[in-house]
Amino acid sequence: TDQLSLELMAAPPTDALQRWSVERSRLDNVAIGAQQQYLAGQNPNWQQLAQAMSALAASVDTSLALRAQDPPNAQLISESIGVVNGHRTNLHQLIAVLLPTISR
Repeated sequence: TDQLSLELMAAPPTDALQRWSVERSRLDNVAIGAQQQYLAGQNPNWQQLAQAMSALAASVDTSLALRAQDPPNAQLISESIGVVNGHRTNLHQLIAVLLPTISR
């Protein structure tokens, strides 16, 4: 997910939108799985992960839509990429907390 969001932000808008239409379901599936983990174990970090995945997906939606506008608004695009990066940072923190709780 992290690498995907970086690739989408760097790709040309039409390529990014096309790839996102195929890949977005992966983020949705992780959010659903995290919510199921929360419901099974009651660890609130799983619920936060589900919310973080959904927020990341929504911010990528917004950023890609802004990049596809003609003409593009550079300031809004920059701000939207900042939001995407903020969600990525939050996701890294949650994964670091949850990783030790996963039995392999």
